[in-house]
Amino acid sequence: MKNIKNVVSSGCSFVFGSCMWPKNDPRLDSGALYKHRFSKIFADENNAKDINLAKNGGSNDRALRKIYEWIQNNKESVKDTFFIVGFTELTRKDLYLDTFGKRVTWMHMYRRPTSLLVSVPKEQKEHIEGCIDKMSVYNEVEYKYFYNRKIEHESLMRNSELLQSYVESMGGNIAFFGALYRPIELDSRLNWYMPGGYDCWPTFLESYYDYRLEHPTADDHEKLGKDLVKYYESNK
Repeated sequence: MKNIKNVVSSGCSFVFGSCMWPKNDPRLDSGALYKHRFSKIFADENNAKDINLAKNGGSNDRALRKIYEWIQNNKESVKDTFFIVGFTELTRKDLYLDTFGKRVTWMHMYRRPTSLLVSVPKEQKEHIEGCIDKMSVYNEVEYKYFYNRKIEHESLMRNSELLQSYVESMGGNIAFFGALYRPIELDSRLNWYMPGGYDCWPTFLESYYDYRLEHPTADDHEKLGKDLVKYYESNK
């Protein structure tokens, strides 16, 4: 790997940097997370620009799509860019809601139909509240009959390999890691970043405290950012 000018990251809330501090902490609304998330720490260490494309509730499909779209608009910059993708839970989808005219958050409703309403943006809710019962039935049928974890994992690996090949063909570098997702296996086709030497970020977090799958704290982001620097330096 070489010196870079941009760090482009994508994923879910773990990559975005949500909930670094306790609820009602003023830093949550001050924009401080943009300075403390791991992508910024890593970018600063490399004197590069932090371009974080992650989103709360974002799916793996969205993570890969956002990087592809960024490349289409910045092809001349790919050779000077390091891309990092944090995989999230496999049940999340990147679906297009036609009545809304946008892509929306979609995931397995484990508990009740209204659980989907809790996780979506306010502007999206008004388009689904009237048909939430029908969406609940659709959701139940989809995940009961048309979802298989191993198949979804293989699809993610395949699509990630295609993106990796595309990035490398343009002179860029890309790495993948389990952010929220604990990979079924570290597929040899991909360039894996192993947080702290572990298979994913949650396992790394478990190595130094009693982690219960809550959002990583600012201190956790700092540790990951510095560890990512070590990974990048060792692969130059």
